[in-house]
Amino acid sequence: MRGILRMAGCEPSRRRSEAVSHFLLMVAYAFLVGLFFALLWRRTRRGQVKLFLQVFLGMVLGGLLVAWLMYPFPAQPPAPFP
Repeated sequence: MRGILRMAGCEPSRRRSEAVSHFLLMVAYAFLVGLFFALLWRRTRRGQVKLFLQVFLGMVLGGLLVAWLMYPFPAQPPAPFP
């Protein structure tokens, strides 16, 4: 059974790498969205760079801020009282 989980990439010991990959996916998404909107909405290179940085940093720092604000709350519902 453990070999099947390892082949599927579902081992519980991969928690740290999953968190890193979620962060990298967030950064890649912010990069692509920032690049798309900068090229779509601005004509000058300076305007494109400025808008890209605003969108990219806003999305990455906003995501980290929301994650930090959610950190104290448990992921599972509280246990019921007996």
